[in-house]
Amino acid sequence: PISHDLSVLQRLTNRIIVIKDGQIVDDFKSKDLFSHQRHPHTKLLIQTYE
Repeated sequence: PISHDLSVLQRLTNRIIVIKDGQIVDDFKSKDLFSHQRHPHTKLLIQTYE
């Protein structure tokens, strides 16, 4: 699924890919959503969600 709702993604998927400006900027297992934030855009998404 494609979503901005991180809790839904974490429940429904095994893997999350973060895309910014048409480019993949992060790719990780859903269970690692809050522990593996590599790209600044991923960090921004997490901060917006919290």
